[in-house]
Amino acid sequence: MIKSVVQVLVAERAAVGRDICSCNNTRFPFADGIRAVLGEQANIVVAVEDSQICYAARCTGDGATKGG
Repeated sequence: MIKSVVQVLVAERAAVGRDICSCNNTRFPFADGIRAVLGEQANIVVAVEDSQICYAARCTGDGATKGG
């Protein structure tokens, strides 16, 4: 499947972005695997363009009526 996708992307001279969560990038080297597979199909340059940190807020119930 990836070979077909890469052929279209190369033919269109496309730019593609992808988002890989930190867990999948540190525990499972997804980025390295994807880079290797893409490199087998075509001359593709892969670079880290940005990184993000995601936060979660957990409401404990304390002060639930505070502020209104």
